Amino acid sequence: MRLFVALEVPEPWREAARAAVEALPVEVRTWLRPERPERLHVTLWFIGEYPEAGVARLRTVLDEYVGSVDLVMELRAAGTFGGSVVWLGVQSEDLDGLVGRVEQAMATAGVAPRDEAFTGHMTIARARRRLDARQRRELAAALRSLPAPPRSPVRVRSATLFESTQERGVSIYRALHRTGS
Repeated sequence: MRLFVALEVPEPWREAARAAVEALPVEVRTWLRPERPERLHVTLWFIGEYPEAGVARLRTVLDEYVGSVDLVMELRAAGTFGGSVVWLGVQSEDLDGLVGRVEQAMATAGVAPRDEAFTGHMTIARARRRLDARQRRELAAALRSLPAPPRSPVRVRSATLFESTQERGVSIYRALHRTGS
């Protein structure tokens, strides 16, 4: 099973993602594939392949270390990871603390540690193909010129364990467990 732990996002954030992509110059938009609204989320931990027999253990450790969540998040400026992933930033006073609790849960469940530092974000689009240096510069400039997303704080009460499957070449996300429930 391909798994990850994430925070679900509300409809106003889905609309902000759509608006941000649509505000990009037409040429830049042709380089991108917007994320489907139902797939938008804030990834806390990408687990990757994990045995189905271990899912009950993941649920238990997530409840133990993460439990109920009480987090207010806000959207921030857009950015990109190497020109391949376009995102809106996500900020919260205790987001790093929540990620630390998820990290403890993952270590207890035997999940490999993260390779890179956590950056709070919601992926809104992906490059259709590898962008060349000029395209990456133009994409970065276009993202810098976007207006700030509307102030839309959201209170989050749980983290969600998701399964990612492929159906006809499209990733489908299914919630397996919500902490604190």
